[in-house]
Amino acid sequence: MDTLSSLQQLLCDTVQSGGCVDAVYNKGKVRLAPRIIYSKREGLFVDAFVMERGATPPKEQELRSFKLVGLTHVQAVAVSIIDLADWDHNDPKYLGATICVAEKRPTHG
Repeated sequence: MDTLSSLQQLLCDTVQSGGCVDAVYNKGKVRLAPRIIYSKREGLFVDAFVMERGATPPKEQELRSFKLVGLTHVQAVAVSIIDLADWDHNDPKYLGATICVAEKRPTHG
């Protein structure tokens, strides 16, 4: 990705489609399932589930925050994500700061 705006667009597209991206963050390869992009005083952030870190799945699924300027070599990947842990769309940190958010999808039980 060349610019922050093209990175933001790629991540928004991925958020809307419910997909994943591969990226480098803090010099490590990660696969992320982004769920929301928002702004804070320090800049733009994406909250995403880490699907893999260095080709290893995490022990437990949790939403993590990533600063957009720290993400490099970001590419969309064709991976279907099913049964991600629930997360709080109404967290106060998102209030008035949301740029792009994944829609809640019904869970199948």
